[in-house]
Amino acid sequence: VLVFIFLLKGILFYTRKYLNFYIGERVIYDLRNRLYEHLQSLSLQFFSEFQTGTLMSRITNDVAIIQNSVPIIGNKLIQEPINVVALIFVMFYLDWKLAAISLLVFPLVIYPIAKLGRKMNKATYRAQVKMGDLNAVIQEIISGIRIVQAFGMERYEIEKFSVINKEFFNHVMKGHRAASLQIPLNEFIGSIAIALTIWYGGWNVVNGNLTTGTFFSFILVVFQLYNPVRSLGEANLKFQQASAALERLFEIFDRRPEIVNSVSPQVISNFEDSILFKGVSFIYRNRNDSVLHDINFAVKKGSVLAIVGKSGAGKSTLVDLIPRFIDVSSGGIYIDDLNLKEIEIKSLRSLIGIVSQSTILFNDTVFNNIAYGTLGKGGLPSDDDKASVIAAAKVANAHDFIMKMPGGYDAMIGERGTFLSGGEAQRIAIARAVLKNPPILILDEATSSLDTESERQVQDALNKLIKNRTVFAIAHRLSTIVGADCILVLKDGMIVEKGNHIDLFEKNGYYRHLYDLQFNV
Repeated sequence: VLVFIFLLKGILFYTRKYLNFYIGERVIYDLRNRLYEHLQSLSLQFFSEFQTGTLMSRITNDVAIIQNSVPIIGNKLIQEPINVVALIFVMFYLDWKLAAISLLVFPLVIYPIAKLGRKMNKATYRAQVKMGDLNAVIQEIISGIRIVQAFGMERYEIEKFSVINKEFFNHVMKGHRAASLQIPLNEFIGSIAIALTIWYGGWNVVNGNLTTGTFFSFILVVFQLYNPVRSLGEANLKFQQASAALERLFEIFDRRPEIVNSVSPQVISNFEDSILFKGVSFIYRNRNDSVLHDINFAVKKGSVLAIVGKSGAGKSTLVDLIPRFIDVSSGGIYIDDLNLKEIEIKSLRSLIGIVSQSTILFNDTVFNNIAYGTLGKGGLPSDDDKASVIAAAKVANAHDFIMKMPGGYDAMIGERGTFLSGGEAQRIAIARAVLKNPPILILDEATSSLDTESERQVQDALNKLIKNRTVFAIAHRLSTIVGADCILVLKDGMIVEKGNHIDLFEKNGYYRHLYDLQFNV
């Protein structure tokens, strides 16, 4: 019977432990998935408000705190209350008067547990804020290490990191102080309960009102009650840590997606006539003045619209409205008389290709970077897939340099394409747009930071790409857009001039001023 009992105990112990950890890990698994999915639904404006390092800290460090806390909390909060209730029942069964006296001081335990728990919550929250700041600094330094070293700012960055790290250390130690105080406080209060029990119980034993056996049994139960009460206090501290981390995560979950589908969105696969901006204005949430104000123009299908203006004029904001990375504050944008907000977001963005000055590539193979968004939905690529990627690379003037790389299309390109030159990275991005074959194309001066030879090759690839497409081209070099069908000239978020290059040049207005400035006329 004894062997059977211990076997059963072992099986139940294993089952309880495994299920406890399974539930905890499954909670974290679901939390990570939902957090990542929620981040994907948020607009560009959200990501402009948070540093990358701060977001990474919330996804990793805050989730890790919850991950470490959930199994302990789950185990203690289920098991220990049962133990406490059972032991208190035994105490009252043995002697209800003695039990009442022993439990008089237990309400005193609640106050320090609650007080220390609040301190732990506050310290954990502030520590995680500083951990986010640390991650933000690290991310900035890694991405900008060339500038740091070029300007000899290593010591400055080290000291800046050290200050934030010290603040993080101080908040962590406040949490440790709260955790370290709990046990001695509980033991001190517990000693009062034990002293009262011994005094009153001993007095009753001496006077013959209580047997020695009952008295010592009662003392044993009181000592056994200490461990579950202490465990509940520890679980409360873990709970406060987890709740502080959850509070930071729910600051993200509480941000509702700003760009959403309408109740009955329309799916489109092409457009027939034109794209119209009608009375469009836009204001960022953290700014009081309009970035764009009363924008009105139409672009016929198959035409090239160039957008020029000084930095801060609103050029990038204007083109970000087209794929609904951000939404208009007032007015509307229409494709064939259909408001963008009535179009399903996925189908709208399927019509649009983007090639920007800051090329975004992933630490993957050349093939997967070109095929991103169109292929690779599962399984190995087919021969037709490979042929399509190679054909797109040839149009983008990328095939030759790809074949010279070790591994060819299977070569890894490094984080953000670090193994490629600027011109090579741009041609990979152009090949990606060619493969997508979108009817609408947004170009953000893809040649402005390239040398002459790379610019020639990229410009040739762009000329092939824009054929038979509706193009919105942000132009920094005005010489690249002289052939555009129409040029919008922006100043302080408003259209001040509109027309082709010859008309605007002869008008001798703001466009001519920008042109003369650029060519030192």
